[in-house]
Amino acid sequence: MGYAQIKNASTVLAAVRKLQEIGYSITTKAIRKGFKYVCEITGLMGRWQILQTNPKVICDTGHNIGGMKYIVEQLNNEKFEKLHFILGMVNDKDITSILEILPKNAIYYFTKANIPRSLNENDLATQGQEKSLEGKAYQTVKESIIAAQKAANEKDLIFIGGSNFIVAEALEYFVVSN
Repeated sequence: MGYAQIKNASTVLAAVRKLQEIGYSITTKAIRKGFKYVCEITGLMGRWQILQTNPKVICDTGHNIGGMKYIVEQLNNEKFEKLHFILGMVNDKDITSILEILPKNAIYYFTKANIPRSLNENDLATQGQEKSLEGKAYQTVKESIIAAQKAANEKDLIFIGGSNFIVAEALEYFVVSN
């Protein structure tokens, strides 16, 4: 799921065509099966993945400006009363450009993954506030999820993203707590 996957599918189909040109036998049936069961076959997780309903919780591993543009576009097409945005990033990304395009009407839960490359949650919160993103810093992904769940009502949307590492910790939290 996710708008970015449409572009990824085009890339896959181009690769399949090239493989067919050099002699690989890949049937239309196999291609359809691959797309239909991609998560089961590959273990792919964290791409516009719905983790919970009421409130709806979605995570996505988009972590650069291109990925975040797709995420913002898709969030704009979701129905919800309030958006709760859990955000953590690593320190080697174009943070300023990403923060500039994020929704201004969300409540932000700035956090960090448990890895050395993580941008400090307080630094992220400061940079976010400079771009008119209102929220609070949380030391761990788990703390940010718990805070968002407490604040959200059943018609709200909680989004988790900004880094593969943030999503990985969120997935672990939801597996353990459910």
